[in-house]
Amino acid sequence: QLNQPIPLAWLNTFDADVVLSANNINLPQAHIKSLHSRFIVDDRNLKVDEMKLSTNAGSVTAGLILNARGKHPDVQLDLNTTTVALARLQPLAENKRLAHSDAKASISLTAQGDTVAALIESLQGNVLLDYNDQKRKEKLSLKLMRKPQVKGGQQQPVSLTLNAIAAKGKLDSQLTLRRDGPRPNITGSVDISDVDVARLQASLSASEPGKETTTNAQAPP
Repeated sequence: QLNQPIPLAWLNTFDADVVLSANNINLPQAHIKSLHSRFIVDDRNLKVDEMKLSTNAGSVTAGLILNARGKHPDVQLDLNTTTVALARLQPLAENKRLAHSDAKASISLTAQGDTVAALIESLQGNVLLDYNDQKRKEKLSLKLMRKPQVKGGQQQPVSLTLNAIAAKGKLDSQLTLRRDGPRPNITGSVDISDVDVARLQASLSASEPGKETTTNAQAPP
């Protein structure tokens, strides 16, 4: 349930400082060449530090901070990848359209709340994604911003901004979420331009011998 409190009481039961290292691990999704990370728990504060993952498809560096010392937990996530060969990841390897495709991601997000719904509502930060194959290059940029909800003891509107830019399309949206009435209310605008719908449909399909099943996801073919 999105509105159920996230169980964080365990962070108050112990402190820890543990280093994890792993090498040459075979998983159904990919082959892990090496993994190194440090987990620190200190007075209701969880920190996943120096996480470095190297696979046969590419590498990932990440960091996570969960601070539960205050009334509402704070979460911070930073993740960056090298160029990742999608055909070396399961189940993506089954999609013939991704045989010569790669992607690179950079994510920096923060959120605050004691439920999943509150964390989603308070998300802010940036998501950057570069996609390449033999025919084209696409770039996706998402930016989430919000205004403080509490001012003078009253709940204030939450403003969200989303921008997606690709080689074959553009999306700009400005939305305001108000929750000070009996029902949540969303107002704003969404602008879409330079989109070739025929090229956006029917991709990311699971390819099987003699059969092809298309998911509801939309992406370049």
